[in-house]
Amino acid sequence: MTIRVPSAKYAEFKQFITELDTLVSSSEGGEDVTIEYYDTEARLKVLRGQAERVESFISEAKDLEDIFTIERELTRINTEIEQLTTVKNRLDNLVSYATIYLEISENHVSYMDPQSFSTKVSATLKNSVESMIFAGQSLLLVIIWCWPLWLLILITFPIWRKYIKRFRKKD
Repeated sequence: MTIRVPSAKYAEFKQFITELDTLVSSSEGGEDVTIEYYDTEARLKVLRGQAERVESFISEAKDLEDIFTIERELTRINTEIEQLTTVKNRLDNLVSYATIYLEISENHVSYMDPQSFSTKVSATLKNSVESMIFAGQSLLLVIIWCWPLWLLILITFPIWRKYIKRFRKKD
């Protein structure tokens, strides 16, 4: 499972998970996004200033071609601002939430666990009864699977017995 937890609640959530049951393994990692974050903020500040200067050129432009050129440049700058804003929002999200990858598996009965003797005996008896039931079911399935062979034996045995009796009488 992938779980997103607010960074402020990370330690509390980790404690909760470890108290649920036996923790088999754990590892933690992180990614330092400080440089990328401040670099993105600086680039945004520069682009916003650039956008303001380009907008001021529109009022001074005399012909239509200059206005279109300024508008294209302004569109390019605004596109970059939007892209960098998206990056900054993603980084804010990474900082605000911890991503936890959680793998849960069934706890199997182990005879090496420090359990009470009666618990071990109970588990062993339960397993032996289940094994006997499985063996009985398997034997019944083999008998059913071999029914044509049993039918052949039932038909040929009396014939074979008569043949043996005749053969012995001749001697």
